[in-house]
Amino acid sequence: AQISEGGTPPSFSSSIHFCMTKNASRIIYIIIVSCLIFVNCPVTLTAQISEGGTPPSFSYPNVLKSTSTGIDIPITFSVEDLKVVDAWNVSQGAPLKVATLIPADLSMENAGEWSTLPGGEKIWQLQIQAQDAIALNLYYKEFYIPVGGKLFIYNADHTQIIGAYTSKTNPSGAAFATEYVAGDDIILEYVHGTSEDLPRIHIGEIGYGYNHLFIG
Repeated sequence: AQISEGGTPPSFSSSIHFCMTKNASRIIYIIIVSCLIFVNCPVTLTAQISEGGTPPSFSYPNVLKSTSTGIDIPITFSVEDLKVVDAWNVSQGAPLKVATLIPADLSMENAGEWSTLPGGEKIWQLQIQAQDAIALNLYYKEFYIPVGGKLFIYNADHTQIIGAYTSKTNPSGAAFATEYVAGDDIILEYVHGTSEDLPRIHIGEIGYGYNHLFIG
């Protein structure tokens, strides 16, 4: 009989680790989605790190009024029909739903516009519009902010700003989402820092808030 010592090929360990990491990222993503589209989610998420501040474009209200950066998201469903279905589901013990997800494929490579402000700041802006939403939030396939860069998200009337998201915000895995911003018209504004490293912002889904959301 042939003598062997057993054991596992070293390559198996890296493959298993990759699979576990990939599956864990997917599970985290599902948890994040669930907690943002249902009320009373039983899972507590770690708070997103943001540094506050004001988007630099706010200092130049008469600049960058072009709508060329705007993306109109098609609404292919009836909100009233969703509410009827939700009411029945709640009567059967399901959690209350506040939003629905819309697939998207928006990145710095295929959407938005770069420009330079009068003060010399180089920014990228992307406007997203989804008619009659109470609020919108974003789910990312990729989210990476280089050192020195800043990302703000705000509504068109400037009554709510979230961010600045920085390199400290970068998720360790693939799953990341930003919180709801009130209204049906929001703008992402990335402020380029001194690093030559480029950001990666790739939106995979948009949360369309339509019921029981109170955002101030």
